[in-house]
Amino acid sequence: MSITIDPPQPQGQGQYPLSALMPSTIKEFANQSDYVAKTGKPVPAYNPQLPVKRWIDSSVPAGTFSSLTYNTAHLDPSGQRPIVTQISVPGFLAGQVNILPDSGPIAPSPAGELLVPIRALLPNEILIANPFGISVCNTDIYNPNAPAGATPTSGGGFTDADRATANSTLALVTAIAGAMQLKV
Repeated sequence: MSITIDPPQPQGQGQYPLSALMPSTIKEFANQSDYVAKTGKPVPAYNPQLPVKRWIDSSVPAGTFSSLTYNTAHLDPSGQRPIVTQISVPGFLAGQVNILPDSGPIAPSPAGELLVPIRALLPNEILIANPFGISVCNTDIYNPNAPAGATPTSGGGFTDADRATANSTLALVTAIAGAMQLKV
């Protein structure tokens, strides 16, 4: 049994945008015009009582009512530290958007905004704040938190011992999931 990472980690890049962690089943839209251009469908009416939601999860079947849990990332209140949190979205909302109108009077949503989902970070990935928001670093290649002169095998990133631990944990979880007939 193997685990598919969706999306896969960008190869050879020390730093990449947070959007590189967005699963392939998630489609994001900048605004209502972008939604129409990408889907060819009219935009559902904006409902200010619901959170703003600029994405859909195409893997969720219509009529799903159970809640789905997604990872998201945002900056802490100081704007200095990225935080990964989980959000719970009712299934019927996962496949629809609630996008602010492109023009005209806009009533802000008291419920805020549901941020775009990302996949779980890999053991050699960290999030960093930058002037444009959040980036992802592959610590095998680049680690902004490493001491000066450190290399990945000298404590500046994901080491061979870390990789061995991660692989043995993966083997254990896979064996347990197989014994329980779960899909990992």
